Amino acid sequence: VGIDEQIDLGLGESHQIDGISVDKDLISQMTETQEKSQDELSTINNSVSKEIWLDFEDFCICFQNIYIFHKPNSYCLNFQKSEFKFSDERVSYHLFVDSLKPIELLVCFSALVRWGEYGALTKDSPPIEPGLLMVEAISWKSLKPRNLVVKIHTYATKATMVRLPVGRHMLLFTAYSPVGHALNVCSMVTFVIGDEDVVLPYFEPESYRFTEQALVILKAVGNVITNFKDKGKLSTALKDLQAAHYPLSLHNKELTAQHFRVFHISLWRLMKKVQLTRPPPNFKFAFRAMVLDLELLESSLEDVSLVEWVDIKYCMPTTDREYSPEEVMAAIKIQAMWRGTYVRLLMKARIPDTKENISVSDTLQKAWAILEMNLEQYALSLLRLMFKSKCKSMESYPCYQDEETKIAFSDYNVTYQDQPPNTWFIVFRETFLVPQDMILVPKVYTTLPVCMLHVVNNDTMEQVPKMFQKVMPYFYTKNKKGYTFVAEAFTGDAYVSGSRWKLRLIGSYAPLPCLSREAPCSAFTTKEIRDHYIPNDKKILFSRYSVKVAVPQIVTIQVRTSKPDAFINLQVLENEEIMVSSIGKGLAIIPAFNFLRSEKALSSQSHSEKHEELVTMGSPDSHTISEGQKSSATSKTTRKGKDKASEKEKTAKEKQAPRFEPPTSTVHSQQEDPNKPYWTLRLLRLVCITSAGSFRRHLTLRLFLCLKAKLKPRRK
Repeated sequence: VGIDEQIDLGLGESHQIDGISVDKDLISQMTETQEKSQDELSTINNSVSKEIWLDFEDFCICFQNIYIFHKPNSYCLNFQKSEFKFSDERVSYHLFVDSLKPIELLVCFSALVRWGEYGALTKDSPPIEPGLLMVEAISWKSLKPRNLVVKIHTYATKATMVRLPVGRHMLLFTAYSPVGHALNVCSMVTFVIGDEDVVLPYFEPESYRFTEQALVILKAVGNVITNFKDKGKLSTALKDLQAAHYPLSLHNKELTAQHFRVFHISLWRLMKKVQLTRPPPNFKFAFRAMVLDLELLESSLEDVSLVEWVDIKYCMPTTDREYSPEEVMAAIKIQAMWRGTYVRLLMKARIPDTKENISVSDTLQKAWAILEMNLEQYALSLLRLMFKSKCKSMESYPCYQDEETKIAFSDYNVTYQDQPPNTWFIVFRETFLVPQDMILVPKVYTTLPVCMLHVVNNDTMEQVPKMFQKVMPYFYTKNKKGYTFVAEAFTGDAYVSGSRWKLRLIGSYAPLPCLSREAPCSAFTTKEIRDHYIPNDKKILFSRYSVKVAVPQIVTIQVRTSKPDAFINLQVLENEEIMVSSIGKGLAIIPAFNFLRSEKALSSQSHSEKHEELVTMGSPDSHTISEGQKSSATSKTTRKGKDKASEKEKTAKEKQAPRFEPPTSTVHSQQEDPNKPYWTLRLLRLVCITSAGSFRRHLTLRLFLCLKAKLKPRRK
């Protein structure tokens, strides 16, 4: 348009006609060029791929955020959970997943951080914490720090993909949000998520990798037995068996020999155990022909049959006679001759169409027929026997990584009565017998504000170590008297209603420790002695108390002072020898001590000017058990002056006591004064204990308690 205006102003009419013709030519040429370029562009677009490749640096410059949307309905499994709580409590979810392929979990977390407010946060808005989701890999049997897998902070909604390697995994989801949250987990792999009680049973069976490895090994054994008559296939089957149970080269001759020894012993025990009837006479010979391991089987096989002449070994001399070098050389030659003969028989049994081969093959086929009926169960038993040997070669199996998440557990529940404020009491005390050495983790589930568990080795009277007032995972060894588990509780300043208390024992495999009786008992009777502290140079809190025991029983001893920062040393002595002691601050406890029956109380030397008192612990009668009557604990001087009338009045008062008061007898040597420092001694025993027959060993035990810090009178 601009060019036409310049022509109109500066040119004549003749020139205008020429200009118009020139413009028409230019327009026609441009039209042809445009049509041609469009055809070329269409041809180019058809030849160029729709995929566009971009350098990573340019990509990061062009795009700062990428949003990937997943459809939850497109996943096989979908878990959704919402929680609305106006508190700072964190909600935990446990997750179980096990797969033979890599695992992907789509985790979406939505946090509700405000309620009733709209719009984005401004500078003047009060600070609000974002919602938090942590995903950690945990283990119940270890104190190692948890491995953080994913951590999400958000004010709204965020999602991420959790990728886990092949195997079995135990994850802990911990969610926090000021108002509420929603959790959505999706996956193509089977998983279970929920509280601990829901997820825990899924970790008891063997993992998928363990099962797969076990089946591969036992199927390889079956392949050797099936092809035992075929010379061409037997060598291949033996190589496959070695590759199945010995997957990685250990590069250690000693460890390799130990691995084969463990495998052969485990296989022999399995094949011998599954025999429904008495095994044939050549059963052991057939097994030796299959594994061809003479060094092992000469000394490690059990229940050697004396019928088989080939199994007779030389006997060790039963006398102290010294043999001459000639006699020793003769014995060695004879043994070598028998060994050579036996080896030739085994090698002949591997040659097809021989009499020995047919006999051995038939024997092995019968054993395999029994194993094949329940292949998976026997395969798991075989590999588990190998793992129980704790041979270092087991760590080369990929499924060994799943052993950290394998558990077995058992629960023990008791109930406790209503308790008044500021009350100390025993919730649980039972003896467990450990059938085999194992790592064990006890866990307590209770609503009590303060509850502490103690575990005592009854053979050594040593306590299992604790960390942060919790019993640590500990390697429990098999002993004679077992382990006593004692749970003490304190109510604090509030009233505590009766409820259930649960102890869970978590181990690696069954059988777990079992109770020394059929069911746990939580009914205890308490003997309580309370007195004021009298300052003295020796800082003795009270003189010795002689304990006369009518029935052997386990007793819990606890001492508490009104001064919470006083260090106390509580000791139990027998003939001036310290049997057990405990040191505490403000209180000291001996969780469990086994008092034996004593015929009479011995005199004890007092470490102060106070008189000696006798604490009698007899067997409860049926009336005490049924009525819950308090037992008596009195001093020598006080008990003599009591008459029957006062006892009846005391019994009537006790029956009118509140229902939450436990069976307790309290002795007050002086009139109570809350402004003076005082101490309390308690002895607890079960009321459901039975008489121990005619046990007449004389034993007297005494209590001695002293203060490490001087007590000062309490001021008003």
